[in-house]
Amino acid sequence: MNREFRGKLVGTLLGDSSIHFGKNGNGRFQFTHEQKQGDYAKLKAEVVCKGLKRQVRMPNLYTTMTSYGEVTYYKFMVGHKYMNYIHRLLYSNKGKKYYSRKVLNYLTPEGIAWWYMDDGGVSRGPTKDKYGNPRNHVSVEMRISTYCSEEEADTIIAYFDEVWGIQAKKRYAKKTDSYYMAFSSKESLKLQELIAPYITSYFHYKLPQYYNPRAQNIPSG
Repeated sequence: MNREFRGKLVGTLLGDSSIHFGKNGNGRFQFTHEQKQGDYAKLKAEVVCKGLKRQVRMPNLYTTMTSYGEVTYYKFMVGHKYMNYIHRLLYSNKGKKYYSRKVLNYLTPEGIAWWYMDDGGVSRGPTKDKYGNPRNHVSVEMRISTYCSEEEADTIIAYFDEVWGIQAKKRYAKKTDSYYMAFSSKESLKLQELIAPYITSYFHYKLPQYYNPRAQNIPSG
């Protein structure tokens, strides 16, 4: 498996995609996306099929009833024996996803972009500086909804610092008793520079340069 494809694969698996096992015992890569993200779902399906040397096929539309009403979404699934290895690597916490340094080291800038498109967002940063003084400008910060343990959060922080020279911070999410990543305005510009070339136009609203508070949907700490 070439490094570039593996980086993208791991990136989206850290995000919204997952691996499950079929009747033949091989792992199956799969994801679901909202109907409005159809172009992104089709792009992801095409890239994954080509990377796994499978015939390209598009995700299917499904409609189901939820507690919020009727929802239509795109669903995609493809099996491959390579998923068995990736599953052992990624689902190392008693069958649950775990942010280990070994997993993170597989990421490429494009892989981080896929992770961010799935689980990232940007919002207004703190209105006061570290001394408690009001800021004289609007700051924004990028975030990644990792919702992981503190140990995993520290691993992610070390990874971004040592590999990309980007300083991340862990934020505590009380509702889930877990941690997500936040990047200051300065560090967000570094992260944006790293991944912007790979962000599809649909997700430009998740980048600081296109910041619009009405377009965001990210966690509160």
